[in-house]
Amino acid sequence: MEKIKLSHNSLDVKNPFGREKELREIEKYISTHNNLIMLGARRVGKTTLLNAIAKRKEKGYKIIRYDCEENRKISAFFAKLLVYTGIPKIFVSSIGKKNKGELANERKSAEEIIKNQVCEPFLIENIVDSDSGTEVEEKNINDSTAFLLILGNEESDEVKKEYEIAIKYNIPIFCFIKGLEDKEKKPNVKHIIEDIRENKRGIYKRYESIEEFKNVLSNSIKEKINEWNQRSIIRYASSPFRSVGEVFFTNIKNQDNRKFLILIDEFGELKRGDSKEFNDFLPYFRTKINELTEVKNCIFVLTGSENVFTTSPAKPFGGFKRIKIEKFDIETAKKLIINAMGWNTQNSSLDKIIEIIGTLPKDLVYFIGELRNRSKQYFNNKEIKNILVKIIDTDSEFKIDKQYPYLEKGGINFLKHISEILPASKREILRWDNKEEIFEKMCNEYFILEEKNGKYEFVSKLIGWKTIYNDDREKFNKKLDKLLKND
Repeated sequence: MEKIKLSHNSLDVKNPFGREKELREIEKYISTHNNLIMLGARRVGKTTLLNAIAKRKEKGYKIIRYDCEENRKISAFFAKLLVYTGIPKIFVSSIGKKNKGELANERKSAEEIIKNQVCEPFLIENIVDSDSGTEVEEKNINDSTAFLLILGNEESDEVKKEYEIAIKYNIPIFCFIKGLEDKEKKPNVKHIIEDIRENKRGIYKRYESIEEFKNVLSNSIKEKINEWNQRSIIRYASSPFRSVGEVFFTNIKNQDNRKFLILIDEFGELKRGDSKEFNDFLPYFRTKINELTEVKNCIFVLTGSENVFTTSPAKPFGGFKRIKIEKFDIETAKKLIINAMGWNTQNSSLDKIIEIIGTLPKDLVYFIGELRNRSKQYFNNKEIKNILVKIIDTDSEFKIDKQYPYLEKGGINFLKHISEILPASKREILRWDNKEEIFEKMCNEYFILEEKNGKYEFVSKLIGWKTIYNDDREKFNKKLDKLLKND
């Protein structure tokens, strides 16, 4: 059997180990056009599942990804979705039109090349009323991804105005100048060239033939499109979230010939940016998603390590299907270790390792990494303890405040205080530290504690061990030694 790929980061594979059931369920919901929420503890493998779904569905859908931990601003959330669900629009500015004027061939060629690069060209002569004037031009320049300026020898007040509008709205400019010399060019043309050069308005390139123009334009779009998209995101993100959201949802509805799969990781992190705005955003999000059911061209898959989905303000998620992403069961965890280590199924170390480390995928990966470093078939209790101590002593990954930076001090203190008595029943925990509201949050909102057979324990046993290890080394040794000797 091929060895399983392991990584401290999320896996980017089509078939992650141990998740066949979850992937079947997710694909079933997507195939029946259901929006979906994947809930689960941190480091349980939700992002790995998103990666797998992206790989499995990339041929049938335009995949859009958003990680809410990277940017918690709601307007930035909508801005990225808007830019990447849309088709980049390039405004073409030059003297003349496609069928007349000094640059007719360039305008016609630009339209073809922009389309070939999966972008949308805007040429004023293509609209029904091509004499609509500055208002139409300004609107279309403002919502463009980039501004293509083609300059020959002749000047035009319209071109100068369009150029100034592009500067006003900070639209990326790329300018193509016909000819290597400027002595034949009219004053306005020379002025624009000088302004671009001196003020670094964007990129400018010269060309001598129409073939050179085509090649350079095609290469420029390929080279710059990602940069232009990022600039568009920044520009849209400066607006109120509702105004960006309106453009995004309208854009989706107007593209009923395309299919979008929008994968949003750690949705609850948006609450960390501005909780008041988040509560305003939720009902808006619900209304707009409900409107999309008419076109059926967009599916949202959200993940969350924090349950913002079943609390009172979260009624918008009533129409979403939900999947709880659990830790591996014991047999799956054993198979992972056996495969990764090349052990046989009767290895006497397996049960003790599972008892100490648990079955959270990320915890197992860290422990297996240390097992591999030692290249042994069997590990005694002392060696298992040494590996555990090395991991929690040297890696800040397992500190409560590192994994859950949003927890209030009261929650962190509660977890530290109860760590020495876990596993324990709810009654035992509240007798030890009578903070029932915090206890419920740790179980049902943050997925830090879980219940099994009436006893509660840290979902991540490595975080539990790290907590007591940092707080009281003597209690740590006493608790661990008791488990290791309990053969």
